[in-house]
Formats: sequence, C-alpha cells, structure tokens
Amino acid sequence: MLPPELTYLLTLDWHVFPVSRTSKHGCFKGAAASASADIKQVFEWSKQFPDCNWRAHPGKSKLFFLDVDKAGDLHDNDGFATIQRLISKHGPLPSGPRLITGGSGGEGVFFRWEGQEMRGGPNALAPGIDVSTVRGAVCPTLPPSIHQRTGGAYRWRRGYEPWNVSLPSIPQWIVTELKPLPVPEVDLSAITESAAATKLNYYAQDIINAPSGLSNRTIFGKSFKSGILVGAGLLSYQEAETVLYHAALQRVKPEKRGGIMPSIRSGLRGGMSAK
Repeated sequence: MLPPELTYLLTLDWHVFPVSRTSKHGCFKGAAASASADIKQVFEWSKQFPDCNWRAHPGKSKLFFLDVDKAGDLHDNDGFATIQRLISKHGPLPSGPRLITGGSGGEGVFFRWEGQEMRGGPNALAPGIDVSTVRGAVCPTLPPSIHQRTGGAYRWRRGYEPWNVSLPSIPQWIVTELKPLPVPEVDLSAITESAAATKLNYYAQDIINAPSGLSNRTIFGKSFKSGILVGAGLLSYQEAETVLYHAALQRVKPEKRGGIMPSIRSGLRGGMSAK
C-alpha cells in the first residue's frame, strides 16, 4: 500500500521513482528517467520494491529544489549558515513546502520551476546548498523515506507540507545566481593534438586542486572545455573522459563519487555541441 503522503503528491503531478534504502541508486536501471505520476505504476513499484525509498524527478515534476546541508559527520559545509547569509543579503525565502532530511537533519526547500535555464548540482548555489536540475541531478528524497546511512526518517516540516502550502516561484536572485555560465572561448586554430593533450592534463590538475565547495562546478567547467577540443577532433572522447574521471576521483569524497561521471559527460556533451 502506498503511503498516503506519497499518494497525495501524485495528485499534484509529482513524478516519483523508487530508490534503494541501502544506497542512493534507483531500484532498477533507468529508474529516474522512468519517474511517474501514474498511481497504478507507482503502486506496482511499491509492491515490487516494498522497502524502497522514494525520490521526485525535478524536471518532470516542474520542481526546483534546494538541499540545505547541516554541518556534521555527513557534511563539511554549513548550508544553514550559508542560506542565512544569502537571506540577509536578498531577503527571506517565500513560504513553500519544506522537509527535514533524514541524514544531517538539513532542510529541503521546494519551488515551482517555470522553465528557467539554471545551473545545478552539489554546492551550485553556495557551499552547503545543493541544487536540483531539470534532468534529475539532486533529486529530492521524499518522506517517509529513511536515510541509507543514518537510518533517520525524512519528514515534512509541520505546516509546510505540499498539501498545506503551494509551491512559490523561484526568487529572481536565485535565478540570477544560477544563470548558465558563458561558453568559454577557445582559439582552436592555434591548437595541435599535442597541445590539446597538454590542455587536458591542465584541466585535470585544475579539478584536483578545485577549492572546497566548487569541485562539481570545476568538473563540469573543465569537462565543457575538454568537450570543445573533442568536438574539434583534437582529443578522443574516451581519452578526455578517462583523464577527467581519474582526476575527479582524487578530489571528490567517496560518498559523492556517483555524481562524477554524469557531470563529466554532461560537460563533454555541452562542449562538443558548442558553436
């Protein structure tokens, strides 16, 4: 039987998918891409994976989500202190759905996505604040899920459940802060294959030396630049992917390494298609 709070989200057209309670992986290959608001489909998943956690797909659900980390054993950065500094600068966030995470006891903040193009990923807004993306990076875990490491329960903050408060629009200052980065200009006419390989190694070193809170942004940015070289035929895709991946392994904490390859591949694809 589906939890009532999950069933209600389906009536709001939130698209959900089942996730393992022992890892962050979907219960089957392509689970996130298969996210559904069809109650029959979700019920079938609940029977097939009776002890699963649940996540929402941001893009399909028209959601924008901020995951505000609480500093402690699971997170080095204090997202609560960061968000307070941002609020002091830009004003309070509008009232909307809020949940308390089962890991660090952080907070999930939900908004209505209205088609804006924005960057996302771990620490995208600022250190300690992860940001959802349309394609499904940083998918919010939903109550009544249980955190895979701490065993803590995810729960809606009282009075801020999605059935008690509607989704507000994303504040304009957040949209501005997360606007897509400009496409880096690269003069390909003066680059040889040997020079391109050297640049790739420099990009890898930049990833290894990325400052705290900016590792994911650096991985994407350097992958994008590498993708430009791949698209120009100066590097092989496999070489770029391999070098960047091994560099990222040296920078990213073990518990966050699952997001490395999606960031690299997204950056490479973006660079390859840049005009």
